[in-house]
Amino acid sequence: MTRPLLDMDGVREALAEIPTPAGRWASADEVASVIAFLVSPASAAVVGQVVYVDGGSDAVLRPDAGVRPVDESGAGDS
Repeated sequence: MTRPLLDMDGVREALAEIPTPAGRWASADEVASVIAFLVSPASAAVVGQVVYVDGGSDAVLRPDAGVRPVDESGAGDS
């Protein structure tokens, strides 16, 4: 469904510039797992929420999130 978009000039390169704290985009199976949870009885208390399955990109890009990108250098590790 997204193949035509990804094949457009510059789209893949632009997507590669978006920070993802997880270091990758979610797989189709990961997205499907979230959907399966949301349609299951286990999600009965989840009401009116937006669930981002984006490797953390939304949390980094939203100015009101208060989340900083992960330091991948290991400098903050103890």
